[in-house]
Parts: sequence; structure tokens; C-alpha cells
Amino acid sequence: MTDAVPFHVGFAAADLDRAMTLHSGLGVHRWVSTDWHTTEYFDAAADGLVQPRYRAVYGRLTDEFAVEFLAVDPSGPVPVPWQTSATGVGAAHVGHWVRDTRPVAQRLLRAGGRIVMARASSPGVQALTTEAAADPDAVPDGLDSCYVLTAAGQLVELVPAAIWSGRLVDTFGPDTPAVIPRPPDELV
Repeated sequence: MTDAVPFHVGFAAADLDRAMTLHSGLGVHRWVSTDWHTTEYFDAAADGLVQPRYRAVYGRLTDEFAVEFLAVDPSGPVPVPWQTSATGVGAAHVGHWVRDTRPVAQRLLRAGGRIVMARASSPGVQALTTEAAADPDAVPDGLDSCYVLTAAGQLVELVPAAIWSGRLVDTFGPDTPAVIPRPPDELV
């Protein structure tokens, strides 16, 4: 049994509607999206908490894999995993379902990674610092969804499988199960 299963690849996008139109023409036919909203995150680049205003869409690629596009309001904070470069190239990540975010994050940090962004849904994450975000022994209890920049230079998103039938459906709507692949039963 594994403790992390990939389920999506995500990209920052300057224009979500254009990204959806392009990829719909390339075979992605089912989409779910959020409205513009704000959520509090720890952002290592800011060495503290930020509240980016953003919108996300998911499109189903296969029974087990989806694509995600994220757009952030540039008038506010733009965390590293969601930035687009001056050339328009968006940061990319691979999202993994996990049973427990903390031990998987600790393993990635022990291999030289560091947390660059985390949903600030617990006091431990709200108190996280950039220095602690690189220390596997300082990974807080209650770590929610987070992005780890690996030593090899890739962004990995860790997503608690427990959110699939609750928070994810609340965020993306009732069509979520038809678009975002369900986590394996052993992770729920």
C-alpha cells in the first residue's frame, strides 16, 4: 500500500476561460470550477500568511487523472505555486491524494524539499515560518493541503483524501465526483 497517489497535474493560468477552451478542443470535456474566492495560506515567500483571491477549474483527463488550472488576482498576493512568468508560462505541480499530509510532507522534507505553501486551517500551520517549512521535525500537526518544492525542483501538492466527498464538493459543486478522480479507498 502507498500513502500517496497522484490524481492531477495543475498549472497556473493567466486566463482560465482560454485554457478551458483550448483543452476542451484537445479532448477534455467535463469541467468543474470555483467562483473567485479567498482562502488563507502560509506562503514561504512571504514568510507568513497570505489571502490570495483565486479561481480554479478541474477537467477530467482519464478515470484516474485530471488537469487543474488556477488563476490568481494579481492585485493581491500570488503564492509561488500559482505564479505565471513574464513569458506567460505557469508554474506546474502534480497533486497527490494522501491519507495524512504530515508524514508524506516530512518524507519529502527529509529528501531536501521544503513546504512553500499550505492551507492555514490549523494553529500549527498559521504559526509556520519559512525556516520551519524546511525542517521535517517542525511540520505541524493538522497540516492540510500543501505544496512542497522538492530538491529536484518539482512542486508536489499533497491533498488529504478525506476532503474528496466534503470540502471538495462544497467548493466545486455536485459534478465534482464526475471530474475529480476519487481517492483510493485505502487512503480515505
